[in-house]
Amino acid sequence: MEFLIEDKDVEELYPITLSRAGFEIVIGGYNLCTLLKEYFPGCKIGYKTRDYLKKTVLRTCPCEKIDDKKAVVLSSRTVPSLKNMKRIEEGKGKLDLLKHPFDIITWNKKICKDNLKFKSRNFGESEGVFLGMEVTVSEYVIFDASEGPIILDDNSVVLPFSYIKGPTYIGKDTSVREHSSIKEACIMNNCKVGGEIEESIIMPYSNKQHFGFLGNSFVGSWVNIGAGTTNSDLKNTYGKINIINGKNKKIKTNEQFLGCIIGDFSKTSINTSIFTGKTIGVNSSVGGLVDENIGSFILFNKDKREFLLKKALETQKRMFKRRNIEQKEEDINILTKTFEITKKDRENTLTSLKNRK
Repeated sequence: MEFLIEDKDVEELYPITLSRAGFEIVIGGYNLCTLLKEYFPGCKIGYKTRDYLKKTVLRTCPCEKIDDKKAVVLSSRTVPSLKNMKRIEEGKGKLDLLKHPFDIITWNKKICKDNLKFKSRNFGESEGVFLGMEVTVSEYVIFDASEGPIILDDNSVVLPFSYIKGPTYIGKDTSVREHSSIKEACIMNNCKVGGEIEESIIMPYSNKQHFGFLGNSFVGSWVNIGAGTTNSDLKNTYGKINIINGKNKKIKTNEQFLGCIIGDFSKTSINTSIFTGKTIGVNSSVGGLVDENIGSFILFNKDKREFLLKKALETQKRMFKRRNIEQKEEDINILTKTFEITKKDRENTLTSLKNRK
């Protein structure tokens, strides 16, 4: 089969899709491209996305020459679920789409178990815990696969006195620090994680190495979560959680448990506390008490001001160098374009912060 993925209406998923295509979002261990490739072996995938993302998308979703007229056209907001794959295969049924950023978190909880069962086929026979190549599991690690599979992909490391409950995916070249508690989470490649993580997604090249709770949340790529950072995912009233989206509109999520969303390249300082259902944009640095949404390119500490683009690019270069990755023109373009796109959002956030008593 041939597929054409159109990156339309991605504004509804900001800030997650400011710096990545919608079809690169991981839910249940897969993004839309990788699940299509596994479910339909030999299929060809083409896509239409924003110009400033085209080169970086090629790193994770290689584009192939397809016949647009014969291709199955999909929205980049298509949920990467086995049910959607079956509907595509049969050519009938309405596909489930992501409508809001928090949908990524709620869909992950719904489909993670089935998706990881499907993914486990690549790791041979096992009794619930599946290991890739060159995986290191230290002594005194407890695996609980009673409610779903646990996958440790190639070159992953789990240090002593850790507890991992399925369904959970630990990506390639990812390390789990000692005394960690990870429950029903998808942690992608080249991450370093520790503390308590529950029902959350962490995209590639992000760190949460220290103690602190991360629950029912989405963390983008190249994020660093400081020691002691904790988010709330339950209101003290035990009621349903409402959020304010990027268009300053109140949305009822109908969820009792919902944590935070942290955009690519953002950082939290030590002992940061993030309120229930809050969003942090791309390349912001936050500390203290985060009790409202924070836009992109904002320093939210003692100083509440713009995070200068020059400093953002310097930081990106240093981060890449630590992982032996070269900062390329397309990486610079992503931050530069995102900085331009989020100007109004940033101005609104800073005005709101200045007006607070």
